[in-house]
Amino acid sequence: ENAAESPVRAGAHSWRIRFSPWVPGRYEWRLTAAAGTEQAVEKGSFTCVAGRAPGFVRLAEKDKRYFEFTGGDFYFPVGHNLRSPDDTRSENRDPEVTENVRWARKAGTRAYEKWFGRMRENGENFTRVWMCPWWAGLEWNEAHQGYHGLDYYNQANAARLDRIMEMAEKEGIYINLETMNHGALSTKVDDDWVQNPLNQSTQPGGYLRFASEFFDSQKAQEAHRNKLRYTIARWGYSRAIAWWGVMTETEWVEGYFRSVRGHEASDKVPYVPWIPRPYESHEYKEKVIDWIDATCQYMAETDAHPHPVSGHFSMAYYGEELWRKKHVDVVHNNTYTELVEWWKAAPFAADDGIADVITFYSSHYAPLAAAKPLMVGEWGGSPYGSDAGHLSAELHTGSWVMAMTRCA
Repeated sequence: ENAAESPVRAGAHSWRIRFSPWVPGRYEWRLTAAAGTEQAVEKGSFTCVAGRAPGFVRLAEKDKRYFEFTGGDFYFPVGHNLRSPDDTRSENRDPEVTENVRWARKAGTRAYEKWFGRMRENGENFTRVWMCPWWAGLEWNEAHQGYHGLDYYNQANAARLDRIMEMAEKEGIYINLETMNHGALSTKVDDDWVQNPLNQSTQPGGYLRFASEFFDSQKAQEAHRNKLRYTIARWGYSRAIAWWGVMTETEWVEGYFRSVRGHEASDKVPYVPWIPRPYESHEYKEKVIDWIDATCQYMAETDAHPHPVSGHFSMAYYGEELWRKKHVDVVHNNTYTELVEWWKAAPFAADDGIADVITFYSSHYAPLAAAKPLMVGEWGGSPYGSDAGHLSAELHTGSWVMAMTRCA
């Protein structure tokens, strides 16, 4: 029970096709496989009958500011983030959580089994999971267990996500699955670019000098879309997907950060060959936004199932240019009171309570969310400094405030 989780392959490798109809009826399928000049074709049919599940989460047909199931029932997300089983930043911050953090690190998907059950028992139906190098990612450098560099997908992590989807469906939990974390392309905040297998300075086989170049490189874009195609093919079938996330905390990605906060970093970043000089640049910000919008479109068109797609910003005052984009389905920011200097001119400038911050965020972004759900991904006083009791109180407060405001 206390041993670390270690996936073991059972049986031979095989190809599978996953498809979940949400409309009853007869379906026909045709499969074509080609190798050189040889081609094989198989075809068949099956009948889908009505079941008891409510269906997939989608934007409501009558009012796209809210979610509903394909069966027509209303869906209001209530839950909290379970980004990965543990967060090493929390281990020594509060004695109340240390033991649980260490247990979850070993437990892996067993932690989600426990948490999803407790969430269902307490009326929760939503969470957020990241595909990141330390948890459920597909591609990273060989120094990390299960990874083998570029163009090899971590099958142990894929199996973990298989199990998470199965458990979520069982317990009625719907997941915002983030397909890329900001740190992979960051040289400032959660800066993992140094370990990214695309980095030509630090990783064998890498072919990009700077993280910002990711958005210009045709080779990198084709590889990333192949990975997204695999992600959709493997987990798009699941009704446990609430919506796909293209990128977490976009403002920390190097291409965006160099524009909005680059002046702060220009003189503080020591010279290394994989960090650009001069650092400050406005060349890539619009490219990052356009890339997220285009990626949302690609994922929606590639997915045979009706999952929404969106991006995400960490700071409550970034993202307006993205939320105006056509193919971005959900307005999605964080609202930490410690990080909301921009709101000081707001009506609630004298009160930094989380209830007021979320209320102002909701009213400010409502015009941009006239046809999109409005979500707060994370909230609280401080992402690092609050103790367990304070976090618990803010979880309770924020959940009620969002139910009483414009948030979805």
